Amino acid sequence: MPVNLRYKTQAYIKVAKRKLNHKTASFGDFVELFNSLKGIIPTIKNRENKAELQFSYLLVLQKSLDKLPRRQKNWLKIQKRHIVYDKSSRLWLVKRKWFQQLHDKYSDLAIADRIMLAAP
Repeated sequence: MPVNLRYKTQAYIKVAKRKLNHKTASFGDFVELFNSLKGIIPTIKNRENKAELQFSYLLVLQKSLDKLPRRQKNWLKIQKRHIVYDKSSRLWLVKRKWFQQLHDKYSDLAIADRIMLAAP
């Protein structure tokens, strides 16, 4: 892997983690990060980095749902195959199957346990 691509990948991982943990990040912040990750993930070759970014992708989607403005129905339509409405909690959630598939794909990596722990 070229040196600058390795550093870019690590930078994306850092940015994703920082934004995921940022208490005042907005719905728009998460949508922007989601779209950035969607574009960068296909270019990543290293399995550990790709797993980390794909996991962040699911977490960012969940955070966007947590911050969803009431008027923002379009985001729900765009994400409908990835999300489900939980009637008991009255929350939109990323479907567990996406976490399960990611876990199964990377079950040999240390990140696998973190993936399943984050699943709804």
